[in-house]
Parts: sequence; C-alpha cells; structure tokens
Amino acid sequence: MKIPKFSFHLSPLHFLLLALFVGVYLMVRNQNTHSQSRTKGGVYALIEWSQAPQADTWDKPFINGVVIRAYWRDLNPRTDVYNWSLIDDQLKQTKKNGKKVRRMIAPGFYSPDWVLRDKNIATATFTVPQGPEKGQLKPLPLPWDQTYLSYWYEFVDTLAKRYKDDPNFSYISGAGPNSHNGEVSLPREADDEKVWLGLVNGDPILLKDKLLNAWYSTIDRFCTDFGGKRFTIAFILKSFPV
Repeated sequence: MKIPKFSFHLSPLHFLLLALFVGVYLMVRNQNTHSQSRTKGGVYALIEWSQAPQADTWDKPFINGVVIRAYWRDLNPRTDVYNWSLIDDQLKQTKKNGKKVRRMIAPGFYSPDWVLRDKNIATATFTVPQGPEKGQLKPLPLPWDQTYLSYWYEFVDTLAKRYKDDPNFSYISGAGPNSHNGEVSLPREADDEKVWLGLVNGDPILLKDKLLNAWYSTIDRFCTDFGGKRFTIAFILKSFPV
C-alpha cells in the first residue's frame, strides 16, 4: 500500500502567525507551571511612612498588597536593638487577608541617632528634601562612607534573615547610598551640587565613581541577602546630584 505524501507551503504571514501562537502558548504554559513559585504582582496600596494601612484597605479585592514604608531609625533605634512591631503587625494582616507586603526603608537622613553620632562616619550638611524633617538642615552620612554602609548592611542582613523566607513578603526597595526615601535620590538642588563637588575637590567624575561604586556594593548585598526574592531600584529624574 502506498502511503500518500503531503506537502504544504507557509507564506511569510502564516509563518509569523504560527510563531506567534507557539510563543504565546509557551509563555502561558510557563506561567502556569511556575505560578506557585513566582511572586505575584498587582496593585499595591502605598502607605504613609511609619503608619499602618487603614482598616478597610485589607477588604478591597482589587488590592493585592501594601507597601509598608519605615525609617531605619525607628526599626533599629539602638545598636543591636530592633523594633519589628510595625512590619510584624502588617504581615499578620497580609496572612489573614491573603495579601502581600512590599517594604521600603529609608536610611540617609533617617538613620538612627547612634549612626549619625558616630565620629568615624563622614557627613555633610544638606537641606532634607522630604519626610518629617523636610526643609531642615541636617547631617547626611556620605553615601560612600564605608562605616556608614557597614552599619546599613548589618541591618539589611538582619532584616533579610528575619523576613526573606516569609511567603507573604513579595519584594523590597533597594536603598543605602541615598538620603530620604526608597529611591536612588540625594539632595540635588543647585546649592547642593556645590557641596557635593566640594567633597571631591571639584571632580565630577570622581563623585560619580564614588556614588556608582556605593550602589554596586549595595546591589551585591541585596542580591546576596535576598536571593530568591525580588528587590527594586527606583530611579527618578536627576537621581544623582551632578
């Protein structure tokens, strides 16, 4: 018995449609296969700094999680002393209501007093751009100061050990060599630029290198501490002061 032979020809359009179909199919299958291990996205409610969400936030079905924002000084008021109550309380709520939590912790101007008083940390005076001390002249630890970063990394290490494996913790904002929030931001007005350049003998290339190296070090630390989790680096216009 002769087996008939079939042949067909795909036009460029048909080939493109077939490739698109296969690509979408593989993408959907991959998402379904790994849905349990991937962090869910969605709508996150941005909560005021150092505040708990309003009670009805947890009841809204379109809210997938909350962004808990806190100052380093409130979570680590003294050397080797930590206050996790704000984060712990919100994690209880996320578990109870099937939500997720993202963390944003601000160092810089809002570092603990014991850090700001350390004479081994080089600082410069700037006007605080944001937060409860907005508009005040305050000392800011230099973003590349190794003593300052070592204290911050110790805090990040402790934070990660406590919360990294919690399934309701979705991701965290990368921070450290910044000044007042969870973004890559520093005092950057015209007068501030003069102060920054004065710290590096007027060399903008050296200033850029110091800032970038501090961020490279911080990103490495977050990758190590939060391996398997996600963290964000939030850039804004004129993030660097030059």
